[in-house]
Amino acid sequence: MKSIKRLRRFGRFATISLVMMVLTITFAQEGFSTTISQLRQDLLKKIERFDARVRDMTIQIETIMVVDKKEMGKIQSKIFRKGPKARIESRVKVGSDQTEEITTTIVYDGKDAWMINTLGQAIKIEDIPKEQMDPTRFIPEDAVISGEEAIDDRPCYIITFKEFGEECYLWLDKVRFVPLKMERGGTPIFFKDYRQVAKMWGIPYRTLITEDSREIVSSIKSVKINTDLSDELFKVEATESMSLKEIMDMFAPMEKEMEKE
Repeated sequence: MKSIKRLRRFGRFATISLVMMVLTITFAQEGFSTTISQLRQDLLKKIERFDARVRDMTIQIETIMVVDKKEMGKIQSKIFRKGPKARIESRVKVGSDQTEEITTTIVYDGKDAWMINTLGQAIKIEDIPKEQMDPTRFIPEDAVISGEEAIDDRPCYIITFKEFGEECYLWLDKVRFVPLKMERGGTPIFFKDYRQVAKMWGIPYRTLITEDSREIVSSIKSVKINTDLSDELFKVEATESMSLKEIMDMFAPMEKEMEKE
């Protein structure tokens, strides 16, 4: 049961890494002021410049989950982004033989969020705070610059803030204005191999999450921009609504079956 819980928890971190891969684009900028208020202003200006160049974007990502040096799951994801709207389609293969597959889709239309399960049922997620979808949330108004440290020989500011009651840390490259590391609840997330999109820094083509003997590695396989994505991708008719806790409880029966195996 512990291994199942670990995979479940790591599945959540995998989702975080996918979303972070998209949102880190909004950080890209050459240099920044050393005050939080100025950081947020610079970030919003950067978003406006990026959106002026990139009408839409499609990213294909492969995420591999490893426990005790053994591959325990693989996620094939496709992320669609159009302005504030986003859609993440994922196919998850779990177990040592990876014969069981779970498909999920998360859609955000700029106002509300939904999860579409394997059966095609659309469930509106009731309790996602709107600020969670705000790209400036990684530099909250009450954040502080608590120090400096180099990551991969790149000088960074350490930005400290709280999220859901947990202490969070963000290492922001002083020059390129991109996050190189984030830590939440003691679990570090590293963003590596940054590349330019629309001649702007940048997007991390590799994200690494480590915790004890477990790790998640996400790798971007392709990026396409300005392909005129249809607005229909971001339209959902919900059949019901649930809280995040209720949605996670839906997976309990499946976990019990996996435990028997």
